[in-house]
Amino acid sequence: MEMGVMKRTSYQDLNIAYYTSGSGRKALVFIHGWSCSSVLWGRQGALSRQHRAIFIDLPGHGKSSAPQTEYSHEFFARAIKTVLENEDLAQCVLVAHSLGGPIATMLLRLYPSTVASIVYVDSFFINSENYLPEVDRKKLVERLRDDEYFEAKIEGFGTDRTTAEMRAAIRSTMLRTKTHVRVNAITTNFLPHAWRWEDVYDIPDLLITTPRLAKIDQQWLHHLPLLKISVWEGHGHFLFMEDCDRFNAEVQEFLEKHSLG
Repeated sequence: MEMGVMKRTSYQDLNIAYYTSGSGRKALVFIHGWSCSSVLWGRQGALSRQHRAIFIDLPGHGKSSAPQTEYSHEFFARAIKTVLENEDLAQCVLVAHSLGGPIATMLLRLYPSTVASIVYVDSFFINSENYLPEVDRKKLVERLRDDEYFEAKIEGFGTDRTTAEMRAAIRSTMLRTKTHVRVNAITTNFLPHAWRWEDVYDIPDLLITTPRLAKIDQQWLHHLPLLKISVWEGHGHFLFMEDCDRFNAEVQEFLEKHSLG
């Protein structure tokens, strides 16, 4: 892994861990997905060698604190902003996997001048779970507390391209996340901010996705009209691990095209 030096900062008395490499006031900031951690970005070394890079363990994940609290998108986004301030970053390109996508979008909404672009990785615009009726939310909570159900869900993320080594890394990382975090992160009662029609962000964005998530909500394109979509056939949810060379090259090409390096 080539993730740089591990550092820590504080947000609401929580300990936030992250890795940093390179120098300058602009950086690629990697945001992991649900129940994951920064360790799964270990194959993005080619990008971290070419750019300043920050790999964050979101609150409740990896080496960061995991209190009993509401893990809302805003909570995560404000924790990320604390890391950016600690590193004196003026602007960043967010590379966000899965649940990291709507968290990245929240960061853009809260601090628009900070975010130059977002690369969404097999991600989505809004968590459908946020809008579940209370009775369905309670049912989901119970399912997610079941380790057997959770482990089966993890297995479903892979394909033939997901090697045994990758599966082991994904599984061990996700199972290390505390149960209350994995449950609350997608069943929290804290709703995202309401979108106004005039909330439009004219920044270059890229969605690298599997066919499963390629049919996107058209609301996404209204609010991020420059979003481009790259569909990878035959890949699983962790496509950035399955074909790291292709992923790194595609992100680098996007950065160069839009002068984001």
